[in-house]
Amino acid sequence: MVALRWLAGAFMALLLTAPALQAVQISLPAVTAAPGEKVRVPVQISALAAGDEILSSNMDMRFDAGVILLDSVKVDRKSALASSWIVAANVRKVPNGGVNDGQVLIGAATARDKITSAGTFFFIELKVAADAPIGSSSALSIQTVLLNNG
Repeated sequence: MVALRWLAGAFMALLLTAPALQAVQISLPAVTAAPGEKVRVPVQISALAAGDEILSSNMDMRFDAGVILLDSVKVDRKSALASSWIVAANVRKVPNGGVNDGQVLIGAATARDKITSAGTFFFIELKVAADAPIGSSSALSIQTVLLNNG
């Protein structure tokens, strides 16, 4: 098995119309997959304070493109809080990065179907390289998150 270590830890302060600052946590669970296996990883969002809402998001995630196939990374909204949102993802090698530095930039927005509760924001689908060495790992790390344009 190839261990995929997902780094939780994109803690962002969410400033909304409410007078207080509410911390919202975006997290990823730990996942293990075999070489050649497809994986669907839920991107979780924590509870929001009463009256708060999310209408847009920009996210930068990084991964090891030597373990996760670059062209397999996709965003899936089915059965997620952002199921009716418009979502665009740009998967690429990190500019001026190392040979295996993968990046997915995700932009998402809605005009009416705001998120007001905890749950699965959306899913990241990916495939482990068939030739990934047994015991290798890749962290899918959230570098930055911007909610409601900051």
